[in-house]
Amino acid sequence: MLSDFDRQVVAQYDVAFANLGGMPGYTAANRAVFILDGEGVVRYRWLAPALTDEPDYGEIRTTLDELSK
Repeated sequence: MLSDFDRQVVAQYDVAFANLGGMPGYTAANRAVFILDGEGVVRYRWLAPALTDEPDYGEIRTTLDELSK
């Protein structure tokens, strides 16, 4: 879990959702899931095609299980 008050990580991971709710200049994070390994390498990445979409939780579990071996 991450709090990104100043949107630095939103920019680094390219998950910006600009003008949320039709408010010019207001940038929020798109719904996204990233799983990093112990060295900080991204091993799983999912970005919501639409704000109401949710990830495949089975894929997330599988990735976490693989990384824990």
